[in-house]
Amino acid sequence: SSSTGMGDEKVSVSGPQPQPSPAEIEFFRIDYLVRSFWEWALGYGVRFSYLMVSAMIVVLAFWGINFFGHSALGLDFGQSGSSKCVATLYYTLISLTTLGYGDIVPTTDLGQLVASGQSVIGFLLFATLASMLFRRMTA
Repeated sequence: SSSTGMGDEKVSVSGPQPQPSPAEIEFFRIDYLVRSFWEWALGYGVRFSYLMVSAMIVVLAFWGINFFGHSALGLDFGQSGSSKCVATLYYTLISLTTLGYGDIVPTTDLGQLVASGQSVIGFLLFATLASMLFRRMTA
């Protein structure tokens, strides 16, 4: 062994290095993580976890439409003190859940069509979720 002058010594490791098992490699795959979490936490199976991932994708897609197209959609943020990012996420979630508080409103025809589409898709997502939960509880 040789010294570096700082009191550190080089250490050589001999022999083969341990390789990760296929299960350890599989653990880091996103689909496996999502599926495993929902199966473990809720016991609802793979279809439910895919529904939840799909719902998150829908929310992100509509948030992107609202965020990048807010001027074309005619979204009036009014006296909202929050940033555009937070305000459009808020508007997206309120539209998808069909609450519609009225503090942020679309003022163009295109904006009203997109908001209507968000409400219908949000209703379908929640109806599907409720249906899956009801079937699970009655099975």
